[in-house]
Amino acid sequence: MAKNNIQVNISSPHRRKVAQKHQNQMPQIGWKYLVWLILLAASGGIEFYCGHNTAIAAASSKIVDRIKNNSKSDTQRCKGEWHERTSSSPITTIQKNVTASKLKPRFSVCTQVAQSIPTTQSEPEENKLDVTQANSDPELGTLRVQPQKLQPPPAKKIGHLLGQVGYFQSNNIFSGVDPVDDGLISTGLTLLVAPDLSKKTSLVTAIDGRLIRYLDHSDVNYNQLRFRAGIRQQLTPRMYGEIGWYNQKLFSAKVGDRFLNENAVRLALQREDKINNRLTLSSMYELRLGFADPDSRSRIINSLSTDLTYHIQPHLKIGLGYQFALANFTQRDRDDNYHLILGSLTYETSRHSQFNLQTGVSFGGSSDPNIDFDNLFLSVSYTVNLGNF
Repeated sequence: MAKNNIQVNISSPHRRKVAQKHQNQMPQIGWKYLVWLILLAASGGIEFYCGHNTAIAAASSKIVDRIKNNSKSDTQRCKGEWHERTSSSPITTIQKNVTASKLKPRFSVCTQVAQSIPTTQSEPEENKLDVTQANSDPELGTLRVQPQKLQPPPAKKIGHLLGQVGYFQSNNIFSGVDPVDDGLISTGLTLLVAPDLSKKTSLVTAIDGRLIRYLDHSDVNYNQLRFRAGIRQQLTPRMYGEIGWYNQKLFSAKVGDRFLNENAVRLALQREDKINNRLTLSSMYELRLGFADPDSRSRIINSLSTDLTYHIQPHLKIGLGYQFALANFTQRDRDDNYHLILGSLTYETSRHSQFNLQTGVSFGGSSDPNIDFDNLFLSVSYTVNLGNF
C-alpha cells in the first residue's frame, strides 16, 4: 500500500512537471513551425485552402517532409496538380487569367511555383499560341490567326451537251390558206461551247441536229442541222450585244437530199431588267441577213421580242411573251409580217433538266396569197444536260 502511495506521489508531481515543461515548450515549437510555414509559403511550397480549419495542421505535418526532402518535391507536387492541364507547355496569359478569376484560391500559390518550372517538352512551332497580355480573352486568350491558303477556283465549264425531245401541235402547221391540223415530234442534240475571251467578251459556238417527224404527213419528214458562231459582248451590266454567223441545212428524211442551205449574218442586242426579286423583263432585237440555196429563200429579217417572266418558286416560273418579225425576201417579191403571243411554264425537274410547256397564237400577213399565219399551237418539251466539259 505504501509502495503504491509512493508511486502516486512520485508520478503526480512528475506528471505535473512534464505537463508544465510541455506547456512551456509548445509555444516555442509552434513558433518554430510557423516560421517554417512562413518561409515555405514565401517560396510557394505550400498549398493553402482558404476557408478550411485544417490548413495549418496540414502544413505542419508536411514540414517534416520538407526538412527531409529538397524543394524539388514541392515543385513536382504543384506541377502534378496544375500542369496536368497544361501538358508541360509554358504558362501563358490564358493560365494567368484563370488564376486571377474567381476560382479556388488553391491555384494562386501553385501558379507562382509553376512560373519557375522549366519546360521539359516544347511544342511544334505551328502549334504554339501567340498570346498578348494587352488583347486577351479572360479564359481563352488571344490566338494567332494564320491566313488560310486559298484554293484555286475550279476550272470553268465551257462546253455543254444538251438533249431535247418535244411535241408540237398546231391547227395550221404549214401556215397555208387551207389549214392543216397536225402534230410533230422533234428529237435533237445540241453541243454548245462558250469560252471567255475576256472579262466581258465570250465566244459562242453551237452545233444542233434534229429529227422532225410529222404524225400524219410522214412524206414531208425532214432532218435539220444548224451551226452557229458569234462574239458576245457585255455592253452594260444589263445589256449584251452579239454578232455572228448562222447556217441551217434541211434534208429530206425519205431520200436524204438537201433541199435548203441557208447562211446568215446576224446582229443581236439583248437586255434584261429585274423589276423585283421575282419579276424579270427580257427584250431582244435581231437583224439577220440570209443568203440561201435556193435563192428564193434568201431574206432579211428584223425581229423584236419581249418576255415577262415571273418566278413562282425557285424551280418554277411562268412567262408571257410577244414577238414581231418583218421578213423581206431579196430574190422575189414577197414581204411577211408575223406576230406571236405565247404563254410558257418552265419547271426545273433537277439541276440538269427542265420541263417546258408553251401555248399561244400567231397571226400576220404576207404578200404571197398562199400564206396565212393564223395559228393556234401547243408545245411540250423536255431538255436535259447530258454533260459538261
